[in-house]
Amino acid sequence: MPFRGSLQDIRLFVAAYEEKSFTAAAAREFSTQSGVSHHIRQLENLLGVKLFSREKSGVTATPVADIFYRRCVEVLRSINEAADQVDRYK
Repeated sequence: MPFRGSLQDIRLFVAAYEEKSFTAAAAREFSTQSGVSHHIRQLENLLGVKLFSREKSGVTATPVADIFYRRCVEVLRSINEAADQVDRYK
């Protein structure tokens, strides 16, 4: 199935995964906690899987989130490398 999410969805997912907190992810990405939560919920609905277990102390990634995270990091790295290469032509 083709991915219909946004780059922002991916960035916020990666931040939440690494920070283990929607609040910390929001601060890191200059967003709001509710915005991060909304993007993660959108991703979960789009993918049809639960990415995080939500707890009062933060969030815990599910096993499927571990798989998705690794690929998302690759995507972000590729995009950053492409932008760096394009920047050389300025």
